[in-house]
Amino acid sequence: MKLLKLSVIALVWSINGCSFNPSVHYDSKPNFNMDGLHNFFILQKQKQDGVYLTLDQNRAINAIDKILINKGYKSSTKEKADFIVSLQLVKEKKYRSENYYEPFGYYPFWYGFGNNNYVREYEVGTLIIDIINPNSKEVIWRGSTGSRIKKNLSPSERK
Repeated sequence: MKLLKLSVIALVWSINGCSFNPSVHYDSKPNFNMDGLHNFFILQKQKQDGVYLTLDQNRAINAIDKILINKGYKSSTKEKADFIVSLQLVKEKKYRSENYYEPFGYYPFWYGFGNNNYVREYEVGTLIIDIINPNSKEVIWRGSTGSRIKKNLSPSERK
């Protein structure tokens, strides 16, 4: 359980360029023994007709794959997997309103205050990772984290 949480934190940290301390939220099915899990399969690696993976999805899949292998898990086929990993990347637009009160006139003769209101638009990205029991088809663990999406990063910074 703790190993999975650390894996998600490492994944998010590596995707976002090590620039922040992510808040990871997770939940798991009670009384499920995760010690017997050794082989995994990432669901999004499976080819589907007409479905293309985005660059961000490919980065997330590669990062999950690398982290789980470094933690001692083995990548396998869907039929031989002890657990299936599914991921979702969600983007959401948010707005932030800021008010600035500025005096106008010339010092020392200020004669009023102006109110400037600025609305800023930005995107927030959320990464959701589900661990699924392939036998019962139930989610046994879910982790998520989110942060503001940085623009104008080079491809090497996005890795």
